[in-house]
Amino acid sequence: MTRAPLRLATPLLAAVVLLAACSSTPPQESRYQLDTPYPAAAAPSAPRFNDTLKVMLPNAPGELGGSRFIYRETDQRYTRDPYRGYTSPLPFLLADRITDWIGRSGLFSHVIPSRSPWPSRYVLESDVDALYVDLRPGQPRTAHVQLGFRVRDTTDNRFVYDGQISASAPLAEPVSGDSIATAQAQALTQALSQLETALRSAPVSAQ
Repeated sequence: MTRAPLRLATPLLAAVVLLAACSSTPPQESRYQLDTPYPAAAAPSAPRFNDTLKVMLPNAPGELGGSRFIYRETDQRYTRDPYRGYTSPLPFLLADRITDWIGRSGLFSHVIPSRSPWPSRYVLESDVDALYVDLRPGQPRTAHVQLGFRVRDTTDNRFVYDGQISASAPLAEPVSGDSIATAQAQALTQALSQLETALRSAPVSAQ
């Protein structure tokens, strides 16, 4: 992803600056969670991978490791929202969502976060390749997510799964912090569902 200094060129961002200029105090910051509820369908009765999975913090370069919404203004220019973002830095937020989703899936006997002192046979590593809102002129206003996932068996360092997953969701009008967070949550939910589907068909080593 190309990085550039913050340039508020879109109507949405220009409105934010105008609001700040017309007020004696800057706009209040807004923080959002990305809710990714697991489907109500029952998980399998027995784990596919009968051991523990540890979910590591995702690798997130540059501003993707921060806590602000990222907008794509042109093919080459990305900016961050100075007032709206997430309740925690994106790698921590994503790690929590991945841990919860895979834990509810029943694919592994246990799913633990990276901070856990307990050992695990499997390790899930990931990369945040894109997580932005497309505001390019003439393009549908859409939230995009692109994540790389690797599940490694530590007994032989073999990758059970190694792939990239992309998903997107449209923004409801008018564009607001709420509509941005809702669309990003929908796109992330799709991505986690795709990851679960991929792991359900991944090869299983001898237990």
